[in-house]
Amino acid sequence: MIFSRLNINVTYDYWTDDARAIQKIVDGEADAYFGSTGKVFGLLRAVKNEDRRLHLVPIPYDRRLQDLYLPTTLTSDEYPNLLAPGETVDTLAASVLLVSFNWPEKSDRYRRMVKFVDAFFSKFNEFHKPPRHPKWSEASLNIKVPGWQRFKAADEWLAEHAHATTSAVDSGAFDRFLSQNGGAINNLSPQDKAALFRQFLEWQKAQRPAQ
Repeated sequence: MIFSRLNINVTYDYWTDDARAIQKIVDGEADAYFGSTGKVFGLLRAVKNEDRRLHLVPIPYDRRLQDLYLPTTLTSDEYPNLLAPGETVDTLAASVLLVSFNWPEKSDRYRRMVKFVDAFFSKFNEFHKPPRHPKWSEASLNIKVPGWQRFKAADEWLAEHAHATTSAVDSGAFDRFLSQNGGAINNLSPQDKAALFRQFLEWQKAQRPAQ
């Protein structure tokens, strides 16, 4: 999708073995490795790259990509073997949804989904703890996604447990984000507001002190 929209012609060589794909670049058998993964990608961080043969390629936030992706960066703290201290590289972020089929309410499949919702949602905070991937801290049970309808059992669970799923958000953070990015949201479409809020979450994460 990215290459197509940016009018870049490439020849693909699909590999399910990420380590082998990166090795092909080192061996001169491929020009680049392109993948979608949560930050930090452990395999890439572990690459020694002592001869600095590998480097990260920036992907600009082109207007042709803005309906599907969000802007983000890769930093030297995340990939010290690929970036000099203090260096950053622009790249793209994508949203991920957990979806289900809209089973009839009285069906066995629906009842199974009700059990799954309760089991998953009730233990959701456990995914924020090690050794789970840090990206879980960005996941949300409450966010409404334009064009999608939340599964009824999930909606009911959230309504019943609203006190336990409401995130503690700095009340002035979103206002500061808007002021820094020069915007009012009164005239935005619901889709644009959702995209803006996702950008706010990225911005808010960047404001946190490094651990």
